[in-house]
Amino acid sequence: MVVAIGWDAARAAEQGILKLAREWGLQLSQKPETTRPFSHNVSTLGAAYDLSNPRRPRCVPTAKTVTNLATTMSKLEIMPGRQVRRLEVEKLAGYLCIVARCIAGGTLWCNSIISALKVHPHNALDSAIVSHQDIEDSLTILAWLGKAEPAPLIRNVVYHFVGDSMLACDASASRTVGGWGTFELGQLAYGAWPATILRLLSQEVINISELELLVFGFLLVSYVQTKELRRQIVIQCDSANTVGAVNSNRTKSAPTLAALRIYRKIEGDTRLKRFAVNIPGRRNIVPD
Repeated sequence: MVVAIGWDAARAAEQGILKLAREWGLQLSQKPETTRPFSHNVSTLGAAYDLSNPRRPRCVPTAKTVTNLATTMSKLEIMPGRQVRRLEVEKLAGYLCIVARCIAGGTLWCNSIISALKVHPHNALDSAIVSHQDIEDSLTILAWLGKAEPAPLIRNVVYHFVGDSMLACDASASRTVGGWGTFELGQLAYGAWPATILRLLSQEVINISELELLVFGFLLVSYVQTKELRRQIVIQCDSANTVGAVNSNRTKSAPTLAALRIYRKIEGDTRLKRFAVNIPGRRNIVPD
């Protein structure tokens, strides 16, 4: 599917795709029954695309997809820890991914069920274990439909995010001492890590990136409780790992993934938009 703003851009994109296909030796069917003319409204792969307003293009799951998702969940009678046939879990995951891609940050809620399917991926007769997290994520996606911020359908080449507020956070730690600091709306907050945290750090159960993410959470929770809550914020942090995980909603770390779920629920409930910026440690002066 070609998505573009304006008929001229759409035709140019179509010709560009056909040219690349010819250069690569690919054959694309252009039969009337397999192609559709350009339109402001298109339904495909379980989602409806509305481009009638070029400033706010929308993508929403079709009513049939939402119904199928709810029906699939009810028929499976999923219980946490119960083994379910892989084909059934794949069907549920498919509907979840269609619905989740229409919600800003929604793909985060598909991570656990996709991870479950990575066990013996080539044998469709195997069973997959459905966890508490799979069920909670599925219910979260259903609950967020209609109230969560829609996912951007068209992204700018250069991402430009205008924040109403600038916040900052930092964490430091060694085997014997460490602390954290935040800067929010002119207010400073700081503290020392308890002995429990330092012990886990020395035992390499947790790492400094996870502590940075924890402080990020301190700042986020504090901010949404303020009377001066604004809807778009930029948070500065000198941990590249934390910034990458927060902005992409993807990580291989189980503790980080658990934290991201909590943060996304907070943002979804408050309709808060946030963007994390990585800055050098020497410039993160105030929270440091």
